[in-house]
Amino acid sequence: MSQPAASHVRPWWQPTLSHQHGPLVALVVSFLLGAAGSQTWTASTSLALVVVLAAFQAEHPLVQQIRRRRSFQPRLILWASLYGAIAVGLSALLTWQTPVLLSLAGPALLVLALDALAVLQRRQRGLSHELVVFAAVCLAAPFAWTVGSGSLEPAALGLWGLCSLYFGSSVVLLKFRREPAIEITMVLVSGTLATALIAGGLWLGLLQPLEALAYGVALLKGAWLLNRLEHYRSAPIGRVAAIESATALLFLLLAALALLPATLQP
Repeated sequence: MSQPAASHVRPWWQPTLSHQHGPLVALVVSFLLGAAGSQTWTASTSLALVVVLAAFQAEHPLVQQIRRRRSFQPRLILWASLYGAIAVGLSALLTWQTPVLLSLAGPALLVLALDALAVLQRRQRGLSHELVVFAAVCLAAPFAWTVGSGSLEPAALGLWGLCSLYFGSSVVLLKFRREPAIEITMVLVSGTLATALIAGGLWLGLLQPLEALAYGVALLKGAWLLNRLEHYRSAPIGRVAAIESATALLFLLLAALALLPATLQP
């Protein structure tokens, strides 16, 4: 009776891959916008992209092992360690070149610890935890910006806030879709608050007008989906993911127009 179960056990050498579509899209979009903000793409930028992707992949087997903490999983430990070693090793090299990157390490490590604690306490599906995780993923924006420019500029933090608010709005919408008990008032209030924060960033000079306008993609998407609420809640998850990916691409294009120079420097 145990033989069929054993056949489903994957070999230790087979890599683990995260299937979290939303955070991966947020990570890539944030990183590309950060690179656009630095207005250059260097060899260090390429290394930084490897760092964020390796760190993203390391989180998946680590969380899976914590969930199965009563059973030691060599494959999960192996790939969490390998991905983690790549991320830490390359980030140490980049930090040696640009010491100010060290200021981003603290928030990233704090979120990793909070993520592990949430898994232990079975709270990883909570709205507040998901918002914090997406905000951490969006640290890819100032990370890429700082690697490319050599300094952590206020505008890079403004971009991080913009990305966090944009993808946070998606988290709220998806949570509202999955949990009918959540009232629409929460969605409207969160959208209003995010819009006020975007306006504040624009007033403080942390965002450019076209950057702030890019957040309008989230507002238009939210209004369109809420106007089709029954269809939105019954739509297959693949269709919902396609909508999120398409609107994230539109957000990326609009924000990048505000950040990129007329011509990129080699």
